Amino acid sequence: MHRDLSELECNPEGSRRAQQRACDRWMVEFNEVRPHDALGGKTPAEVYRNSERRSLVPIHPNYPSDWQVRRVSMNGTVSLDDDTVFVSTALAGQLIGLKQEGLLRWRARFFDVDLGTIEIVPLGSAVSGGGANASLPTEPRQPPPERQVSLPVSPPVNAKRCPSPYSQLSAMS
Repeated sequence: MHRDLSELECNPEGSRRAQQRACDRWMVEFNEVRPHDALGGKTPAEVYRNSERRSLVPIHPNYPSDWQVRRVSMNGTVSLDDDTVFVSTALAGQLIGLKQEGLLRWRARFFDVDLGTIEIVPLGSAVSGGGANASLPTEPRQPPPERQVSLPVSPPVNAKRCPSPYSQLSAMS
Protein backbone atom coordinates (compact mmCIF):
# COMPACT_ATOMS: atom_id res chain seq x y z
CA MET A 1 0.00 0.00 0.00
CA HIS A 2 2.75 2.50 0.91
CA ARG A 3 4.53 1.83 -2.36
CA ASP A 4 1.24 2.45 -4.20
CA LEU A 5 0.61 5.58 -2.18
CA SER A 6 3.92 7.01 -3.40
CA GLU A 7 2.20 7.53 -6.76
CA LEU A 8 0.46 10.51 -5.17
CA GLU A 9 3.71 11.87 -3.74
CA CYS A 10 5.49 11.76 -7.11
CA ASN A 11 2.87 13.90 -8.84
CA PRO A 12 1.50 16.39 -6.30
CA GLU A 13 -1.47 18.54 -7.23
CA GLY A 14 -1.42 22.35 -7.25
CA SER A 15 -3.58 22.91 -4.14
CA ARG A 16 -4.60 21.09 -0.99
CA ARG A 17 -8.15 20.69 -2.25
CA ALA A 18 -6.94 19.17 -5.53
CA GLN A 19 -4.52 16.90 -3.62
CA GLN A 20 -7.42 15.70 -1.39
CA ARG A 21 -9.52 14.89 -4.49
CA ALA A 22 -6.58 12.91 -5.92
CA CYS A 23 -6.23 11.00 -2.61
CA ASP A 24 -9.96 10.24 -2.60
CA ARG A 25 -9.79 8.89 -6.19
CA TRP A 26 -6.73 6.79 -5.30
CA MET A 27 -8.52 5.36 -2.24
CA VAL A 28 -11.56 4.28 -4.31
CA GLU A 29 -9.30 2.65 -6.90
CA PHE A 30 -7.19 0.92 -4.22
CA ASN A 31 -10.17 -0.42 -2.22
CA GLU A 32 -12.82 -1.05 -4.88
CA VAL A 33 -11.14 -1.47 -8.31
CA ARG A 34 -7.59 -2.84 -8.07
CA PRO A 35 -7.28 -6.56 -7.17
CA HIS A 36 -4.77 -7.51 -4.45
CA ASP A 37 -2.51 -10.57 -4.54
CA ALA A 38 -2.69 -10.90 -0.75
CA LEU A 39 -6.50 -11.17 -1.02
CA GLY A 40 -6.45 -13.85 -3.73
CA GLY A 41 -7.11 -11.40 -6.57
CA LYS A 42 -10.05 -9.77 -4.79
CA THR A 43 -10.46 -6.13 -3.83
CA PRO A 44 -10.63 -5.07 -0.16
CA ALA A 45 -14.26 -4.05 -0.70
CA GLU A 46 -15.10 -7.63 -1.73
CA VAL A 47 -13.68 -9.22 1.41
CA TYR A 48 -14.63 -6.53 3.95
CA ARG A 49 -17.33 -7.32 6.50
CA ASN A 50 -18.55 -5.35 9.49
CA SER A 51 -17.06 -6.27 12.83
CA GLU A 52 -19.23 -8.32 15.17
CA ARG A 53 -17.63 -6.61 18.16
CA ARG A 54 -19.53 -3.82 19.85
CA SER A 55 -19.14 -0.25 18.73
CA LEU A 56 -16.62 2.09 20.31
CA VAL A 57 -19.40 4.59 21.01
CA PRO A 58 -18.92 5.67 24.63
CA ILE A 59 -21.31 4.00 27.04
CA HIS A 60 -22.49 5.63 30.22
CA PRO A 61 -22.55 3.76 33.50
CA ASN A 62 -25.91 3.13 35.12
CA TYR A 63 -25.58 3.16 38.91
CA PRO A 64 -28.40 2.29 41.34
CA SER A 65 -30.60 5.19 42.45
CA ASP A 66 -29.11 5.24 45.97
CA TRP A 67 -25.64 5.93 44.52
CA GLN A 68 -24.37 9.42 43.76
CA VAL A 69 -22.72 9.95 40.38
CA ARG A 70 -19.72 12.24 39.98
CA ARG A 71 -17.56 13.11 36.98
CA VAL A 72 -13.83 12.76 37.68
CA SER A 73 -12.02 16.03 36.94
CA MET A 74 -8.99 16.24 34.68
CA ASN A 75 -6.73 16.23 37.76
CA GLY A 76 -8.37 13.00 39.04
CA THR A 77 -10.59 14.42 41.77
CA VAL A 78 -14.31 14.38 42.55
CA SER A 79 -16.37 16.65 44.76
CA LEU A 80 -17.98 14.89 47.70
CA ASP A 81 -19.94 16.79 50.37
CA ASP A 82 -18.03 20.05 49.76
CA ASP A 83 -14.68 18.22 49.83
CA THR A 84 -12.37 17.44 46.95
CA VAL A 85 -11.22 13.83 46.96
CA PHE A 86 -8.51 12.38 44.73
CA VAL A 87 -9.62 9.19 42.94
CA SER A 88 -7.40 8.61 39.89
CA THR A 89 -6.14 10.58 36.90
CA ALA A 90 -6.76 7.45 34.80
CA LEU A 91 -10.51 8.08 35.23
CA ALA A 92 -10.39 11.76 34.21
CA GLY A 93 -13.64 12.71 32.46
CA GLN A 94 -15.41 9.46 33.47
CA LEU A 95 -18.50 9.04 35.65
CA ILE A 96 -18.04 7.09 38.88
CA GLY A 97 -20.63 5.93 41.40
CA LEU A 98 -20.39 6.69 45.12
CA LYS A 99 -22.49 4.99 47.80
CA GLN A 100 -22.45 6.18 51.38
CA GLU A 101 -21.67 3.23 53.66
CA GLY A 102 -21.25 5.12 56.92
CA LEU A 103 -21.20 8.64 58.26
CA LEU A 104 -17.90 9.45 56.57
CA ARG A 105 -17.26 6.36 54.44
CA TRP A 106 -18.12 5.96 50.76
CA ARG A 107 -17.78 3.02 48.34
CA ALA A 108 -16.51 4.06 44.88
CA ARG A 109 -17.18 2.12 41.67
CA PHE A 110 -16.48 2.55 37.96
CA PHE A 111 -19.08 0.49 36.12
CA ASP A 112 -18.75 -2.88 37.91
CA VAL A 113 -15.16 -2.28 39.10
CA ASP A 114 -14.82 -1.68 42.84
CA LEU A 115 -12.42 1.25 43.25
CA GLY A 116 -12.32 0.97 47.02
CA THR A 117 -13.40 3.08 49.97
CA ILE A 118 -13.14 6.82 50.49
CA GLU A 119 -13.03 8.00 54.09
CA ILE A 120 -13.54 11.61 55.04
CA VAL A 121 -12.02 12.19 58.46
CA PRO A 122 -13.46 14.88 60.75
CA LEU A 123 -10.84 17.55 61.43
CA GLY A 124 -11.18 17.07 65.22
CA SER A 125 -10.47 13.34 65.00
CA ALA A 126 -7.44 13.86 62.75
CA VAL A 127 -5.96 16.42 65.16
CA SER A 128 -6.69 14.43 68.34
CA GLY A 129 -5.11 11.28 66.92
CA GLY A 130 -8.30 9.26 66.40
CA GLY A 131 -7.91 9.46 62.61
CA ALA A 132 -9.66 7.01 60.34
CA ASN A 133 -9.64 4.34 63.09
CA ALA A 134 -11.89 6.35 65.40
CA SER A 135 -15.26 4.68 65.96
CA LEU A 136 -17.88 6.18 63.68
CA PRO A 137 -21.65 5.75 63.65
CA THR A 138 -22.78 3.51 60.82
CA GLU A 139 -25.96 5.42 59.92
CA PRO A 140 -25.53 8.06 57.18
CA ARG A 141 -26.23 11.60 58.37
CA GLN A 142 -24.99 15.11 57.70
CA PRO A 143 -21.20 15.32 58.21
CA PRO A 144 -19.83 17.88 60.67
CA PRO A 145 -18.95 21.30 59.24
CA GLU A 146 -15.17 21.00 59.82
CA ARG A 147 -13.66 18.04 57.96
CA GLN A 148 -10.40 16.91 56.47
CA VAL A 149 -10.21 14.47 53.59
CA SER A 150 -8.07 11.38 54.09
CA LEU A 151 -5.65 10.34 51.38
CA PRO A 152 -6.76 8.51 48.28
CA VAL A 153 -9.14 5.67 47.78
CA SER A 154 -8.10 2.50 49.57
CA PRO A 155 -7.81 -0.57 47.32
CA PRO A 156 -10.67 -3.06 47.17
CA VAL A 157 -10.54 -5.93 49.64
CA ASN A 158 -9.71 -8.51 46.96
CA ALA A 159 -7.00 -6.42 45.24
CA LYS A 160 -3.54 -7.92 44.84
CA ARG A 161 -0.91 -5.94 46.69
CA CYS A 162 2.46 -5.40 45.04
CA PRO A 163 5.58 -4.89 47.14
CA SER A 164 6.97 -1.39 47.14
CA PRO A 165 10.20 -1.00 45.16
CA TYR A 166 11.43 1.22 47.99
CA SER A 167 11.23 -1.59 50.54
CA GLN A 168 14.21 -3.27 48.85
CA LEU A 169 16.21 -0.03 48.94
CA SER A 170 15.85 0.30 52.71
CA ALA A 171 16.95 -3.32 53.18
CA MET A 172 20.15 -2.65 51.20
CA SER A 173 21.30 0.28 53.30
